[in-house]
This record gives sequence, structure tokens and C-alpha cells, in this order.
Amino acid sequence: MATFSGIAFFIVNLFLAFILCFFGYRYVRKLIMAYGFLFGFLAAFLLLAPVAGLSTVLALVFSILIGVGVCLLVYFLYHVGIFLMGASFGALIGWAILVLFGGSVTTTFGIIFICVFAVALGSLTIVYRRAFLIFSTSFNGASSLALYGGYFFLHLSSIFSAQAGTASQTLRSLSRAVTAFQQTHAHWLLLATLVLAILGILIQFTKTAPRKKSK
Repeated sequence: MATFSGIAFFIVNLFLAFILCFFGYRYVRKLIMAYGFLFGFLAAFLLLAPVAGLSTVLALVFSILIGVGVCLLVYFLYHVGIFLMGASFGALIGWAILVLFGGSVTTTFGIIFICVFAVALGSLTIVYRRAFLIFSTSFNGASSLALYGGYFFLHLSSIFSAQAGTASQTLRSLSRAVTAFQQTHAHWLLLATLVLAILGILIQFTKTAPRKKSK
């Protein structure tokens, strides 16, 4: 169960990241809903699974229902989802600048710095939707591809050999490990993100993002 949870965690994240990077604008609403479900499901499962007296099956059922609820919520709050997509792109830019100049994301200045970029890019994405959605989906998808793909292929043996612990313990452990991996290899991940994002932007602008019809 632990091994299956770990592999499923990476497969889902890599699949969504690939679609987000190269087809983000075309499927943005579906992707926002998918990430909403994933966030709701994982948050609920990590909270409910350790509860005494609650079986794994019930924890899964309740988590799926909560995931569906979050998915429907972001469907009806579509513009909020668009803002959050741009905001996550802005936060990524803020984080990248801090990493390149040796700043810390845990200080008050670092948090405010990232928040300023997040709000600014989120607002611009609402106003200039097509261009900024292509940029934000490409960079967000590229960041996840670099992070989860890098960890998955460099730690493949440890993921497949994870036998001890419950599914929720495995997911918590993987989340901490991926965060540590991001901090340790931040510069290489930024380089991989930039390369993949440029590919994503080129492909979306030229191939996968529908163009506006000329009058």
C-alpha cells in the first residue's frame, strides 16, 4: 500500500504537470478543477487517515467527497482559480529571485516579497488572460515537472522499496522529502524549469493554445 501510494503520488503529479506545461491554456478550467480535487483529497486524507477508529476505506471515501466538493467550488469560482494560477506563477518568480540572490523564503521580507509578486501576477492574469495564462501554466507545469520528475528518477529505488507505514505516513514522508530535495537542488531545478517552461510557452503559443478568431 505504501509503495502504491508513493508511485501514484508521482504519476498523478507528473501527468498533471505535463498537461499544465504544454496544454495549460487549452484545458485550464479542467486543470484548475483537477488540482482542486487533488488538493482537497490529499488534505482531507492526510487529516482523516490517522484518526483512531476510522478505517482506511472510510477515510478514502470522505476524502474523495471532499475532493469533489473542492473541485466543484473552483468550477463555480473560475475567476478565483484563474487568479490563483497567475498568483502561483508570481510566487514562483519571487522564490526564484530569492534563490538566485541568496535570500530566504522563510523571513518576513521573503514572504512579503513573494506575496507581492503573487498578487501582481494574479491580477495581470485576470486582465491579460491568454498571454499570462500561457506563461503561468507553462512555468507552473515546468516547475512541477522538474521537481517531481527530478526526485522520482533520482530516488526511484527508495520509492519502490518503501514498504513500512500507512499510505498517509508515506505521503507525508514523500512531501517532506520532495521539499528537502527542492531546497537542496534549487539552482538545478530553476534551470530545468526555465528550459521546460520555454518549450511549453513555444508549444502553447504555436500549437496547443487556440488563437483568437480574426474578425
